[in-house]
Amino acid sequence: KETLLVKEKKKKKDGKNDDGIRYCEITLEANVVPIKKNNDPSFFFDVKYNQEIFRTGESLEIEINTSKRMYMAIFQWLPYGGKEYNIITKIFPNKDYNKNTNDLIDSKLELAYEAYFPEGIKKNKIDEYLIFIASEKPINWLKNYNQIERLKAQLSKTNTLMEKHISGYILIK
Repeated sequence: KETLLVKEKKKKKDGKNDDGIRYCEITLEANVVPIKKNNDPSFFFDVKYNQEIFRTGESLEIEINTSKRMYMAIFQWLPYGGKEYNIITKIFPNKDYNKNTNDLIDSKLELAYEAYFPEGIKKNKIDEYLIFIASEKPINWLKNYNQIERLKAQLSKTNTLMEKHISGYILIK
């Protein structure tokens, strides 16, 4: 594994430019490693919902088609406010949400979830999102992330080939 290495090479204090503005100049030496991007044109997937707008009790059906074998994780993001709702939850693989817990997909996967409008939300419609992350190797994701930024940070930590899609849908009362 490569380690990020930053060394301070030179520090010049109390500098002044021609306009009389003070500055502090520091020269660093760093080992900068690019994040591994998906440059494999044969590693991709497609996601399709049975519809775009749902009411409580309706079935949200998801069809995932993959170009090759890959590991899949699906997170539900409810960005409409408050600590109770503005979280990211792993719904696949997760036995609490779906009986199918095999995250290795060979070519096609069909899933179904029941949509529900959350209690305590005063709006008549809300947007929710599913975040699909496919990888060439299994990744041990957390069950929940308190902020979308925390999930995004995990995406940049690995050297595993990954592909992600964010797909929204609407819930109405």
